[in-house]
Amino acid sequence: MFPVLRGLIDKNREQGRRAGQSSESLAGRISYIEMSGLNLTEIDRNQQNRQTLWLRGGFPDSYLATDDHLAMDWLENLVRTYLERDVPQMGFRVPAARLRRLWTMLAQRINSSFTVVTMSFLWVMT
Repeated sequence: MFPVLRGLIDKNREQGRRAGQSSESLAGRISYIEMSGLNLTEIDRNQQNRQTLWLRGGFPDSYLATDDHLAMDWLENLVRTYLERDVPQMGFRVPAARLRRLWTMLAQRINSSFTVVTMSFLWVMT
């Protein structure tokens, strides 16, 4: 894929500039756009759509799923892929099941006081 992308990008560059010889990098050839999920300003503001956004989240594939079951399957696959593949690629060597428990504990503690003592107690209990 990289050779094709490099060729397409380099074809549109100024004449006389040369790309890297044998690199598998697109450095200098790409730019990044930070995108967030859907929010209330991007959906119809009726009660049903707001509730759907609240329950399914702002990822388009989850929000636009035909039913809640498909939306939750999509979200589960997203979390599983992130925990089992993406996190280890960043260098963290924590078993996916343990990291999921941590995420679950943190999610349950949203909007409440939280201390290291609480965290350690919850960690031991799981």
